[in-house]
Amino acid sequence: MFNLPFLTGLWWKDILPLGTPLLFDVGIYLAIIGGVMGMLLHLNEGLD
Repeated sequence: MFNLPFLTGLWWKDILPLGTPLLFDVGIYLAIIGGVMGMLLHLNEGLD
């Protein structure tokens, strides 16, 4: 698509230097937070 090697990060340099690795990291962060919150809610239901 961009004639770049596989797994090459793409950077958006217009306003802030943001790239695809940041998007990946944010997705992992949200997945971990969601999993922890789900477990905590499940444990909280068991205590009631």
